Amino acid sequence: MVGGIKDLFEDGKMGFFTESKNLGVFAELLEKLIVDADLRYKIGRFNHEYTEEHFMASHIATRIESIYRKLLSDATDY
Repeated sequence: MVGGIKDLFEDGKMGFFTESKNLGVFAELLEKLIVDADLRYKIGRFNHEYTEEHFMASHIATRIESIYRKLLSDATDY
């Protein structure tokens, strides 16, 4: 897995992870998604909600603002 992806990726919950370069392994993982509509929905729903919670600009802006407010508050305590 590349970079920090393995730090946030949840195998089976966000999709499937394999280090195998075997096309059969890849095909088996794809087949799980093809034949299991409920699994596809759950993975898609989880990823949609995760993305909204962690990567939406408005949420990131709110978190950054909170960090700056804390830093400014801490700085005025000295």
